[in-house]
Amino acid sequence: MGWIHYLLASLGVLTGLALVLLNLVSLPGTWLMILGAVVFELVDSLWLPSSGDTSSVGGWALGGAAALAGLGEGVEFLSGAAGARVGGASARGMWAALAGSIVGALLGTMFILIPLVGTLIGAVGGCALGAVIGEMTRPGMTLKGTLKPAAGAMVGRIGGLIGKTACGFVAWVLLAIVVFSH
Repeated sequence: MGWIHYLLASLGVLTGLALVLLNLVSLPGTWLMILGAVVFELVDSLWLPSSGDTSSVGGWALGGAAALAGLGEGVEFLSGAAGARVGGASARGMWAALAGSIVGALLGTMFILIPLVGTLIGAVGGCALGAVIGEMTRPGMTLKGTLKPAAGAMVGRIGGLIGKTACGFVAWVLLAIVVFSH
């Protein structure tokens, strides 16, 4: 493996780490990292045939990274609803927390003009507000009674972002090891 490969691999690994950190603000950083690894693999397949080795990353590593990214997405997607449930929310409150998280992320991106932060604030706040609205539609529920499910939804959503980032970090380590071991 020549110096150009090490240089490109180092740049790719550092870029991948920065992309994984984007997960903390609810962006698809792990998927962008995997896309970069696919591009690196395609470029290497054109560059390496003369050396006899035709793969830098390999299908198994890309598949493993994609599986980890999918797991992270599932953790992020369901965590707000699970947190609301732990906080005592009904099924209605859980579904509303999930919907509120999605709507909040979109609205936060549009109306809170601080890049990336608006998405995060919107997703977490929307998750809590969704849990409150979902619980308030139950007969006899008071606003005070919705606070615990809303807090659970917020904590769950933040935990989901951390879980998604952890899955992305494991995928990053997998790809970094594979790239430098060839």
